[in-house]
Amino acid sequence: MIHDAIFERLSSFTTLTALVGTRIYPVVLPQDCAMPALAFARISDPAEIAVDGSVVMHRSRFQFSCYAKTPKEARAVAERVIEALSGYRDATIKGTLYDNAQDLYEPDNRLYHVPVDFFVSY
Repeated sequence: MIHDAIFERLSSFTTLTALVGTRIYPVVLPQDCAMPALAFARISDPAEIAVDGSVVMHRSRFQFSCYAKTPKEARAVAERVIEALSGYRDATIKGTLYDNAQDLYEPDNRLYHVPVDFFVSY
């Protein structure tokens, strides 16, 4: 459910889709994926638990891996992800908080990779 809500937000954010089109994937990119592209995954999922043992709220860390053939293009995708999610709320997502980003290069794939971390409450 949370993955669907995040996917819906990202895939409907036009300045992001102008860069990646429909190349937004859960967890990993498909082999030989066109660039630029984006994959996202839940990294951790701590929950607030009520006295009766029920889950009150999750505050998950998600990582959004922005890939491209140039560092400029990878950073542009990352900036659009940050714009799309910063302060975002809907019926499922109760809040988002930007945490971190890095600039990486993957020599085996010859791709630039900017992982962007967010806390997502739901």
